[in-house]
Amino acid sequence: MAMVIGYGSNIRGDRAAGRAVADAVALREAPGVWTYSVEHLTRAHAEAMADVGVVVFVGTYDADEDDPVRVTTVVDVPSPGATHYVNSPESLLALFRARHGRRPEAWSVLIPAVQSDLHASLSPSTEGKVLEATDRVLDLLHAAREDAGRRGVKQRVCELLGI
Repeated sequence: MAMVIGYGSNIRGDRAAGRAVADAVALREAPGVWTYSVEHLTRAHAEAMADVGVVVFVGTYDADEDDPVRVTTVVDVPSPGATHYVNSPESLLALFRARHGRRPEAWSVLIPAVQSDLHASLSPSTEGKVLEATDRVLDLLHAAREDAGRRGVKQRVCELLGI
């Protein structure tokens, strides 16, 4: 299983880009992929990750029109703290690791946000980046599925051989 969490404000122009990507991925109805389109990351999202092997967080960063879509792996913070407010992929993964002793593979896809005016729609440059980011997310999910398949076959062969 995989999860895509698009986050950001739907009433703040380009800040809605992460949610637009999550919605686009959901429309593809990819098997084994759960999608969430949310305003903020919360502790509830950590619990939703319990059955997934990979999670892709999609958000925005302040940028210029020609800045790229950024794709990086997500490294959790050392400790979430007892009252730590979960507002980043890193702190969400740290919370998950603290509760479950493990964490899923995680990626961050960040879309350049050019404008974030109240009640504005996506800017033309960000609309194009949403399409690019959607393709990047789908590529990550496809690669994760292939990798899981290879690991599954290797694990079965090792079990059969008693290794």
